[in-house]
Amino acid sequence: METGALQLLKTIGRALFGRHLLLTNATFSTVMGIAGDIVQQHYEILSGHQSVLNPVRTSHMAAAGLTTGVVCHYWYALLDRWMVGRALRTVVLKVLYDQVVFSPVNLVVYFGTVAVLERSRPAALWEELCTKGGHIYRVEWVVWPPAQ
Repeated sequence: METGALQLLKTIGRALFGRHLLLTNATFSTVMGIAGDIVQQHYEILSGHQSVLNPVRTSHMAAAGLTTGVVCHYWYALLDRWMVGRALRTVVLKVLYDQVVFSPVNLVVYFGTVAVLERSRPAALWEELCTKGGHIYRVEWVVWPPAQ
């Protein structure tokens, strides 16, 4: 027999990871964007590169987290419908499609969101994608495939 608390947790889990998965994914990625930026800004303050927290920058990171969270939600739903199963071959193909096809798209969404909010010129967005985006893409190849 389940306790009331355990049953409540199961109900919440089904709601968050079932019926409301898009909302859960979007919220989680938004919160991670906020948390990551606050940690980074705190580091920059401690190292003397910045004097106070910049809430506008944090709001831009929140928006970038939101847009990438929504795009990721639909990408992984599509990938799971297209490639069903957990066999090693299927997992390897999913990781390859994710890295080769989706990762560049997701980087454009992330940097594009920030560029729009900062009212950057297209040339500045392109430069960010080529420098920071290229570095992030290379790091993703080291981090994500083994994590899968």
